[in-house]
Amino acid sequence: MEKTPAEFARWAKMGAAAQPLSNSIRAALRALNPSPQACALNAIVRDLVNTRDGATYFAGRVWGVSTNYNLDGNNPLVGHSVPNFDFENGATIGD
Repeated sequence: MEKTPAEFARWAKMGAAAQPLSNSIRAALRALNPSPQACALNAIVRDLVNTRDGATYFAGRVWGVSTNYNLDGNNPLVGHSVPNFDFENGATIGD
């Protein structure tokens, strides 16, 4: 099902695209605040990122790897990101 630009904008504001962006903005603003709470939060985030699971979680959120969109389709991969690999003819997914 194809969405019109207006429908997509509404969906993005309320759907999957809005939540990570909103969380990222709030986290960035809190981390930039020089308060003792922000310093403590920065220390916790640094410790978390230094673990394998924490680094995987943050990488997935930053690069959108863990983001999926609820799209119509029978294949379980529909709505998930795809690597930009090269096809045999030299074309890529991003072309």
